[in-house]
Amino acid sequence: MGDLYNWVLFAHIIGATVWFGGAVAYESLSAVAKRTGDPAEYTRYMYSAGQASGRVMPVAALITLVFGVWLVLDGVYEFSDVFVSIGFAAVIIGLGMGLFVMMPKGKRFMELVDANGFDDPQAYTIASQIGMADHLQTLVVAIAMFAMVFKF
Repeated sequence: MGDLYNWVLFAHIIGATVWFGGAVAYESLSAVAKRTGDPAEYTRYMYSAGQASGRVMPVAALITLVFGVWLVLDGVYEFSDVFVSIGFAAVIIGLGMGLFVMMPKGKRFMELVDANGFDDPQAYTIASQIGMADHLQTLVVAIAMFAMVFKF
């Protein structure tokens, strides 16, 4: 295990850190916005978060995947290792949720806000649905990180 291994591992860990750290940050700020009791405030936050997370989270997930696969192909780990399978499942679930839940709902949410403003009740409902999906995605990434650290 030489210098290349360390750089590949570093890139894998950075990807996972950005993915999980971003999810936790969004969760925290979302909770603060929701606790104000003002639907428009929560909708406003989700609008901004959606613009940022749509650019950051898929890239972080892909970086995590690419460098994780590299570690396996380099012979450090095996595809049959349970923690590797859990990691693959996390990326598949995360990217799947992004493509099939977050993006379509996010697009509709943005359209409603752009057309009707932050007070739109339907936009708030969709924002809440996206928030619930965020909770699930954060949990999935946390489980994968736990499995990676403890090498299940």
